[in-house]
Amino acid sequence: MSFIELTPDEKTRLLDIARQSINYGLQHGKPLPVKPADFSKTLQQQAATFVTLQINHQLRGCIGTLNA
Repeated sequence: MSFIELTPDEKTRLLDIARQSINYGLQHGKPLPVKPADFSKTLQQQAATFVTLQINHQLRGCIGTLNA
């Protein structure tokens, strides 16, 4: 298994997109439209992902996959 190393800027970008996506989904009832061209080449790669949502350090939900 190989891992993709993300820069601090890429990590910040992903966190921003996650927050925007949640807010957009709650307001519009559909996914946030994104364009791959808006992301670095690293972030355009297919990879396994896992997202954990917490409020006040309490788990509120999680989703992810080990497959790219």
